[in-house]
Amino acid sequence: MQASLGRRCEQFIENRRRAERVFVLSAPQMHCACALLLGLNDCDADLFALRKGLKTLRRRTPILSTFRGIGITPIATKLSMRDNPELWINYAKDNLRALKGVGFPATDYLCLAAFLMIKRHEQAEALAKRTREIYLGMRRAHRILTANEDVCFAVLLAMYEEQGSALEAAEPAFETLKERFGAINAVQMAANVLLLTGGDIEEGAREAVRLYDLLRAGGIRLKSKTELGVLAFLAGIEKGGEQTADAILETERYLRRQRGFSAMRIGRGQRLLFAACLVAIDALSKMQDDPAYARLRDTLQCTMLVTTVLSVVQGMAATGI
Repeated sequence: MQASLGRRCEQFIENRRRAERVFVLSAPQMHCACALLLGLNDCDADLFALRKGLKTLRRRTPILSTFRGIGITPIATKLSMRDNPELWINYAKDNLRALKGVGFPATDYLCLAAFLMIKRHEQAEALAKRTREIYLGMRRAHRILTANEDVCFAVLLAMYEEQGSALEAAEPAFETLKERFGAINAVQMAANVLLLTGGDIEEGAREAVRLYDLLRAGGIRLKSKTELGVLAFLAGIEKGGEQTADAILETERYLRRQRGFSAMRIGRGQRLLFAACLVAIDALSKMQDDPAYARLRDTLQCTMLVTTVLSVVQGMAATGI
């Protein structure tokens, strides 16, 4: 394992352990989401800051607020990394009102979308309208597949894609991925991710399929396909499929040996997801001089958060919670 990736694994493991101490009522997957967010910023978890972020969120939102849903862990984590968390939660609440004002229902994903918009807070109303247009375009193209989580990617497309035909540009990637995986939600997510990475999306789709097959050849049996978004991100920024697959497999084996990452605790598929996320974070950290770095960083952050929340929601539905 490369030294930089090994360091990030150690940081992720320790940050997950600390997050578990603060967010005692959250699902184990959300502790991992907290650790991934901190790792994306190359931060070590500060217990005091995490507790302050959680207290700020509870103090500034009603008890039945959607900000206190499944996404409370990553939201409080993002607040913990800010010098003025009260200002940030106020910005997020303003953004949420703007998104609800154009017709979006209040969901855990809408709260995440509101945080993604903070860096363009002064354009909240216009961004919300553009987001709604893009989301409705997604729904017209794939009515059955478009769900609440797609609002997060619609926000990013509104922020970074100026062309009105952005969604049409993602269709070739969708068709390529659909041939291999079928018409499923994860395929739509992966196509949107490839569009946001800014490369040749058809080539990126083929690389994502290849990376998936390399992981299967390495002994990983992927069932839910929830990791497709992160694999698409890696395929969009890197072309070394074998090296990327080897890094993911090595990271997954390493996590498997660590306390808190057993199949009973988070599931084999989710452990692979977190391994892929760590490889993606490490790859992105070497691209900070790239003009597209901010967009790529937001895309990876969005993909990790949406995928993790979605896996928790699906798990709750499967168990009847």
